[in-house]
Amino acid sequence: MVERHSWLEEYRLVRAAPIVPPEVETNRRVTPLLRIDHMVSTACETSNVSHRMLYLHDARRHLDHHMAVTKRNAENTPMIRSIEEKLSRAMAETIAMEQSAAENLMN
Repeated sequence: MVERHSWLEEYRLVRAAPIVPPEVETNRRVTPLLRIDHMVSTACETSNVSHRMLYLHDARRHLDHHMAVTKRNAENTPMIRSIEEKLSRAMAETIAMEQSAAENLMN
């Protein structure tokens, strides 16, 4: 039998799992934008749709916070654009996956 969790338990389990590996987290040369980019990449590798959506929302929150405290400049604008594009593409794919799963359940 498959063990089922409530959405809150599942959220807590996902939040407890480290998104950024410790070696990346402690490396001083790794910028916040690189960490956020890694979060998006990790989300895209996740096959569980609800975990993927949580990772993507978390990455979006981190990106919004970074943009709120850091001014855009010539150095970080290309990286921010790249992350935003990856994030929106991954969100669209995830929403399509959710809709496909819902349609399969209906049939």
